Amino acid sequence: MPELPGNPLVGAWQLQSAEFRFADGRVARAYDSGLLVYTADGYMSAQLMRAERPAFDAADRLGGTPDQIVAAYQGYRAYAGTYTIDDAARTVTHHSVWNLLPNEVGADQMRFFEFDGARLILRTPPLMLGGRAATGVLVWSRALPCPPL
Repeated sequence: MPELPGNPLVGAWQLQSAEFRFADGRVARAYDSGLLVYTADGYMSAQLMRAERPAFDAADRLGGTPDQIVAAYQGYRAYAGTYTIDDAARTVTHHSVWNLLPNEVGADQMRFFEFDGARLILRTPPLMLGGRAATGVLVWSRALPCPPL
């Protein structure tokens, strides 16, 4: 995969805020924390999580109640793959190879991007949430360096 020279997206980004904005003006918080990684050779990974997901009753990865499993699934978003940038359109497209949502494996997810100082702002095109169109707005800041092991 070719290196993307001078690519300002490269690196690790920590989620600052994430919300869905509906046409009627309603705003819903989407996730509380997350990590977005872009590599110089064109790979990406996104992990987003809601903090209030209930713990499973059992210390078994398959031991949650049906309600706990649904809450865990609905409160987490994860996918990875490759990405391409269209500088003229100010878009980045995530090409999903691995995805928590089976219907999105192999799908492209385009995001409009902009920088506000050191922050990266990604906006989704309208997408369906519970039968209603919403636009996602995610604000990221550079992740702090990991401490040495």
